[in-house]
Amino acid sequence: MDIGLIGLPQSGKTTVFQALTGQQPTGSGHMEPNVAVVKVPDERIDRLAELFHSKKIVHATVRYVDLPGVSSELTQGKGLPEEHLRHLGLVDALLAVLRGFESGGIAPDISGELDSIHTELILSDLQKVENRLEKLEKSVKKVSGDERNKQQRELDAVQKIHAALNANQAIRELELDPEEKKAIRGFQFLSEKPILYLVNIGEDDQLEQRDCTGAIAAWSSRPRAAAAQLCAQIEMEIASLEGEDRESFLSDYKIQQAAAETIIRQCYDLLGNITFLTAGDPETHAWTIPSGSKAPQAAGAIHTDFEKGFIRAEVSLYEDLIQLGSFAELKKQAKLRMEGKDYTVQDGDVMHFLFNK
Repeated sequence: MDIGLIGLPQSGKTTVFQALTGQQPTGSGHMEPNVAVVKVPDERIDRLAELFHSKKIVHATVRYVDLPGVSSELTQGKGLPEEHLRHLGLVDALLAVLRGFESGGIAPDISGELDSIHTELILSDLQKVENRLEKLEKSVKKVSGDERNKQQRELDAVQKIHAALNANQAIRELELDPEEKKAIRGFQFLSEKPILYLVNIGEDDQLEQRDCTGAIAAWSSRPRAAAAQLCAQIEMEIASLEGEDRESFLSDYKIQQAAAETIIRQCYDLLGNITFLTAGDPETHAWTIPSGSKAPQAAGAIHTDFEKGFIRAEVSLYEDLIQLGSFAELKKQAKLRMEGKDYTVQDGDVMHFLFNK
C-alpha cells in the first residue's frame, strides 16, 4: 500500500512523514520525495509467529512518499509539477497535510489550505483530460468497428469526467460503471484517488484534546474521503521512544494510540483493504487484499500460480487458532473450514491454499 503525502509549504508535512515512519527525510534534491517503508502494526502476526515458532515473520507494509510542498503561486494555475505527477500517479491514496497550528504569528486556515490542494488536483487532472479529449475527438472519426466502439467508450467517459472537473468536482465522487473505470485506468488521475485530510495541530490543541477537523467536515464526508488530526511534533518524539518512556509520553499527552498506527488503519479503511494471514513453522505472513476479494484472488496475492491452479482453501478464524493452539486441534473441533472459489475472504482469516501445480 503506497500513500502519497501532499500539502502546502510550512504545513509540517515532512514532520508528519517523520512521525509516521520514525525515519529522517531521504530526498536528495529540490523535487525528490522522501520515501520510507514501514511495517503495519498487527499483534495477530506476532502471536501466530510465537504459536508456531516461525523462523520468519513478514508484516504487511506501507510505503510513504512525501513530496515537497507546492503553492499555487509556483504552479501558476496549471496544476502540480510533472515531477509530482510522476510520483503521485503511482500511489494508492493521498494524505493531504493541513496546517492547524499558528506559524510566525499567522493563524491557520485549514479550509483555505484544503481548497488550494483540491484546486491543484483538479487542475492537474483537467490538463490530462483536455489533452486526451482533443485527440479522441479527432481519432474516433477516423476508425471503425471495434476500435471505434472502444474509442467512443473512452470518449464518453472522458467527457463525463471533463464536465465534473469543470464543475470543481473530484473524480472520486463520480459514479463510474465498470466500463468507464476500465476506459480511464491508465490516466492515474489524482482526484480519483482516496484522500485522507490530516490536520497537523499544535501542542496546546493536543493537550486540550480539541477536535480541529470540524472546519473540513463537509469535505471529509464526501465519497472516498476522511479526516484525522495529529500533532506531528509530538508524534515525531513518540516515534523515537520505546518501552516505558513511550507509554509515559503517550499518557502525558492523553494519546491512546500513536498516530503511526491509527493513520495506517484509517488508510486501510479508506482504501477498503483487509488482511488475511498465513502461518506455520517456516513463516508467518500478513497479506493485504481488497475487501470483497474471493479466495482465488487472495491466493493470487501470494503467487499467480496459486490463483490459476486454485482448488480450495483451508480457512480458520484467528481467534479459534489462538484459542485451540494448532491446526490439528482445529480439525478435531471442526473449526477448520474448506472453502471454494466463491468464498469471500474476511479480515483476520488464517488460510492455507491447495492448488494444481
